[in-house]
Amino acid sequence: MPSSEAVLQPSPSKRQKGSVPGEPTARLRFTKLSENAFSPSKGSARAAGYDLYSAYDCDIPPMGKAVVKTDIQVALPSGCYGRVGK
Repeated sequence: MPSSEAVLQPSPSKRQKGSVPGEPTARLRFTKLSENAFSPSKGSARAAGYDLYSAYDCDIPPMGKAVVKTDIQVALPSGCYGRVGK
C-alpha cells in the first residue's frame, strides 16, 4: 500500500495529451469548403474524438446507410487516425 506521501500519477498512456507542461497539444486542423459546413466539436472536455455534422439536410431510414457531405477538409495531427463511426 502506498504511503500517504506518495503522489499517484497516471501512466503516460492514460495521461491526457497536453497535460504535461512543455508537451504539445494535438489540434485538429480543418477547412470549411462551403458556407454550409459546420466546425467539428467535442461533446465534452474529455471526449476522445470530434463530432461531425452534415452540411445538408438528408433523411436516412432506420438501419440505412448513406454518404453524408460535411463540406470540411481535415488534416489529422501526427500520430492520430480518422474514423467515422455510426
